[in-house]
Amino acid sequence: MSEQEQQDLRDQTRTRLERAAVQLAARREVASRLSTGDMSLAERVEALGFGSDTASVFDLLPVIHVAWADGEVQRPERQAILRVLEARGIERGSEAYLLIDTLLERHPGKVYMDESLAVLREIVAHNNRRAEALVDLCFVIAQAHGAGLLGLRDPIDAREKQALHEVAEALGERATLWLKAKFGELSKPA
Repeated sequence: MSEQEQQDLRDQTRTRLERAAVQLAARREVASRLSTGDMSLAERVEALGFGSDTASVFDLLPVIHVAWADGEVQRPERQAILRVLEARGIERGSEAYLLIDTLLERHPGKVYMDESLAVLREIVAHNNRRAEALVDLCFVIAQAHGAGLLGLRDPIDAREKQALHEVAEALGERATLWLKAKFGELSKPA
C-alpha cells in the first residue's frame, strides 16, 4: 500500500470516527431528554424519527394514539394536545411542536404506534409515577373529544376507551392498575 493510500485510509477512518462521535453525542442527548441511561432505547427512539430537539415530546405518543382512536383527531383533542406542548414550554414552530402537529394531521400507522408504545413501556418501567401521569393525560385527551356534549352521554366513546386500555396495557401492569383504580367506571369495551 502506498503512502498516499495509507493517508487516504487514515483520513477515511478519522472521518468515520468523528461521525460516530457526533452520533453518539446526539444519542446521549436523546437519552438525557428521555430521562434514561439506556442508549439502545435512545437508538430506538431515533429510529422513530425523534432527535435531541424532539425527544422531549416522545412521551406524548400515547395521547396521539388515543386521539386517533376514532379514526380522526377532533379539534378539541388537537387543541388539548397543543396546550400540553405550550404548558411544557414547547414553542410553536419548534421542531418538537411541528413533529406533534404533523402526527396530529396524519396518522403515523399502527406499526409505528405499537413500536413507540413498546419503547415507552421500557422507558417508564422503573418510574410508576410517569406511567400514571401518561394514563392521566390520555384520559384527559379522550374526554376532550366529548367535552361539549353537556353531559348527555359518556364523553369517551368505545374506541377511545379501547385505546386507553391499549395504552395502559402497553405501558405495563402499573399503568393498567392505575387506570382501573382511578377510572374504575371506565369499562373496557368487549
